[in-house]
Amino acid sequence: MRISSLLIAGVSFACFVFAAEPPVKIKGVSPADLRALKFSLEEFTCSDGSKTIPFAQVNDDFCDCADGSDEPATPACKNGQMYCANRGFSSKVIPSSQVWDGICDCCDGSDESGGRARESSPCPNTCKAMAAEARKDQIQELETQREGLKVKEQYIQKAREEFAAKRTELDSLKVRLTTLQAEKSVAEETKKQAEAAESAARAQLEERRKAEEEAKRAANPEPPAEEAAKADESADKVEPAHIDDVHTEATDEVPRDDGLGSASDDVDDFDIDDEEDGSAPKDAPATAAASTPADDEELKPLVDDAPSWMPPPLALAYNYMRGLFGQNATAHASSPVAAAKAAREAFDKINNEVSDVERNIKNIEELFESDFGADKEFYSLKGQCFSVNANEYTYELCPFDKSTQKPRSGANTLLGNWEQTDEWKSTHTKMTYSGGLRCWSGPDRSTKVTVACGRDNRVSDPEEPSRCEYTLKLFTPAACSKEHAMALELELETEEADH
Repeated sequence: MRISSLLIAGVSFACFVFAAEPPVKIKGVSPADLRALKFSLEEFTCSDGSKTIPFAQVNDDFCDCADGSDEPATPACKNGQMYCANRGFSSKVIPSSQVWDGICDCCDGSDESGGRARESSPCPNTCKAMAAEARKDQIQELETQREGLKVKEQYIQKAREEFAAKRTELDSLKVRLTTLQAEKSVAEETKKQAEAAESAARAQLEERRKAEEEAKRAANPEPPAEEAAKADESADKVEPAHIDDVHTEATDEVPRDDGLGSASDDVDDFDIDDEEDGSAPKDAPATAAASTPADDEELKPLVDDAPSWMPPPLALAYNYMRGLFGQNATAHASSPVAAAKAAREAFDKINNEVSDVERNIKNIEELFESDFGADKEFYSLKGQCFSVNANEYTYELCPFDKSTQKPRSGANTLLGNWEQTDEWKSTHTKMTYSGGLRCWSGPDRSTKVTVACGRDNRVSDPEEPSRCEYTLKLFTPAACSKEHAMALELELETEEADH
């Protein structure tokens, strides 16, 4: 009983396998698609199930099915497809419109054989020759992958070392920034205090300036109106040729007022050390004898401490300053200004250091956020540029930076800046450079770069498929893949075994 059951099960399984096999092959249909079709030696059902036709109407050069499934090996259905087996090489699918068009699209010639093409010579079978050529290409590609992978390992090692150094540098910069920020706070407070003292000193100088002017007016009262008028008439009679000389002399006699410490400028015309012996310095003002003996006697009790060469009005101002600042009057008058200047310079210096450190930290952090590949193998390309000449232009690609175009004579044209896209992060085979120089009445220039394995770094094949949109190919060892090399090895071994 058990044996009978096994026999029945075996027969049933055999019948199932036989039923699953297509009753006949249909030219232009792949083995996988053939199993999915519903047909017999008598009937054929369109792949969309819309119609069932006699099997004799398949590939009869008349389109019966709306989806074109009944005419895969003729050009009757415009939406049909033909499968080329291409034994010994790679299979291929072409549009049915390319069947019987006089062009050999399939290396086995199946697209031009049968039907209306029988009267013409069939296409020769070139699959074996193409397979041999493809094998040579595969061997060459495998060698490129192997050589590129050696260089890629060097790129990866270099990236590891440099990123480790960058991490150490980043930690050091952050510590340095903390110290500098504390120093900056101290320097800023010092600057505020020094500038406050400077403002007070400026106000004090202004008061002294006013006191000097009052003292001068007291020592030299203005003449009555009649005498002043006569003086004006005398001045009007001065010959024009001598006006410049008079102006020059007058200018030499008047101390310069630069808006800060002009009171001390009067004292700056002499050296404090020269006062001890009462002698006039070499650059003593020419107006020292301008006061009259009567004026000198009147002011003498107020100016006894001043050097003897000073006229009483200037000596009066000098003694006023001595009363405020002691012997080193001039130095004390200018010290708040000098201190404020030094404080500003110190603050600016440390503020610049803080900015430099912050900028360096930002650059390193942005570097860490950039995608240079799973093992940072593309990092070695950063900072390098590669160019290629095409017609009258030179195209230059600086990976992770920009793409440019330069004519034989003229300036560079920006074709785009690096943009880290999702496509790049997911595949590392497509680079995008966008936001280049805007075309006249058009879009901004941009560049798409296809990245492939190469033994060295180079760019090639610059094109402009659309207006202001450029394409380049970048070959680099960084794009070589162990997985792809292993797949090539396996494919070559399989082909060799088949032959």
